[in-house]
Amino acid sequence: QVFIKDPNGVRICLIEHTQEYREKYM
Repeated sequence: QVFIKDPNGVRICLIEHTQEYREKYM
């Protein structure tokens, strides 16, 4: 279970979309 802050400052739990969110926000 990993948490990051998206551009809006919202904590997103990266469970199902880890790779997708990494590509978008990291």
